[in-house]
Amino acid sequence: MHVTLIDDSIPFDPRTPDTMPLGGVEKAFLSLAQAFAARGHTVQVFNRARSRVEADGAVWEGWDAARPERTDVLIAHRRPSLLDQVPEARIKMLWVPGTGGYLEKERNRGRLLLHKPITVFSSRAAIDGWDNDIKVRIGLIAPGVRDVFRQGPNVEPADPPRAVVTAHPLHGLAWLVRLWRAKIRPVVPQAELHVYSGALYKGIAGEPVAPAFDDVLRTVQAADEEGVIVQRPMDDQAMAGVYRSARLHLHPGMREEVYCYTLSESQACGLPAVARPRGGVRSLIVDDTSGLLGDEDDAFAIAALRVFNDRKTFDRLALGARSLQRDRDWDDVASEFEALWA
Repeated sequence: MHVTLIDDSIPFDPRTPDTMPLGGVEKAFLSLAQAFAARGHTVQVFNRARSRVEADGAVWEGWDAARPERTDVLIAHRRPSLLDQVPEARIKMLWVPGTGGYLEKERNRGRLLLHKPITVFSSRAAIDGWDNDIKVRIGLIAPGVRDVFRQGPNVEPADPPRAVVTAHPLHGLAWLVRLWRAKIRPVVPQAELHVYSGALYKGIAGEPVAPAFDDVLRTVQAADEEGVIVQRPMDDQAMAGVYRSARLHLHPGMREEVYCYTLSESQACGLPAVARPRGGVRSLIVDDTSGLLGDEDDAFAIAALRVFNDRKTFDRLALGARSLQRDRDWDDVASEFEALWA
């Protein structure tokens, strides 16, 4: 099958995750292209990559390269307008990594009515956000996890013990840092909270950041003597090492978040999570099996302290996290896309 994938977001290609941090949505896109090629398909990718790249059996074209006149399968990433770009596609798919609310806009509805694509979501929470009154066919396919997180040694926490947080700074980080200072650090005074955020890392260094980050930046800076350390996000191999040397992954959760990519990666490494059961968290964390869930402040803090202070709880949750997340790779995802073509 000739498979064409199109994304018009930011520049990236298959080499990017090995050299710099890349968002989960973008890594999912490139991982699916690689998986299709590994399964024997002819794969052409059009995105904002700065140069033509042939890697892992797929060809990544520049954005200005000529589109094929026809393809067996066209997968448009996020934007329904990308469905227009290959005139003759036998099967058309729209891959929606977030919620479907934006599909209600008139211009998007028009594209969906014209092309009738199979519309693929990553979680039930995402599907629930769109009423689909135009009745396009829907698929539900959870993302996979890249091999660098699935394969490798088990977690062995460093000393002093540390928690990591990878959530977007505006998605509950200020709440989490305040809770850390009030209810967690006083009980485990040797523990550290490592916050991975490119924006906050720049802000700490004195570089300008968007005004929206001012409050959370001040909150984090005020906690620098209580074990809160802002780190720069890194490439996949380095982040896998971060997860394997941590004690737990703290995730504030938000109702609008439909899938937590970094949480799935740390789980595959075997790192237990403590999270609020909101949005995509509920599809990833099995309470008291791969992590602990706590919606209220006290419940969240008590759960974090259990993992910090009880090695048996940590070992049991680490085993559960590995068992639940390590088995799903991108070959599984590609297979499920193929099943929708049938």
